[in-house]
Amino acid sequence: MHPFLRRQQLDYTIFIVEQDGDGPFNRAMLMNVGFKEALKSRNFDCFIFHDIDLLPEDDRNLYTCPPGQPRHMSVAVDIFKYRSVGPRAFSRFLIDAFFFFRIDPIFFPLISFSFLRLSLCFF
Repeated sequence: MHPFLRRQQLDYTIFIVEQDGDGPFNRAMLMNVGFKEALKSRNFDCFIFHDIDLLPEDDRNLYTCPPGQPRHMSVAVDIFKYRSVGPRAFSRFLIDAFFFFRIDPIFFPLISFSFLRLSLCFF
């Protein structure tokens, strides 16, 4: 990630948030915790949530956060041979790599986080 982000000449900080314990995996909780912990470090205005095993392949995939334009960043994924696989896969990968500007309202109409017991939409 560092070479990719440096080529884009970005001022960035990477936080790795891991779940501890034997409970069920809770992605939404990890995102909420990561968001809160990042704000303790610095007054960031751009947040990119990214699975650690999903890396960008193309420098044209800009890691910036234009206000009012939240964006899904992994629409073409190598394991699907870069083809669209429909809304079901889109809803899974939407939470693998996406960004938002701090003041953007966040809505996820395609994804239900109810099974994760914690809503991502607390911002």
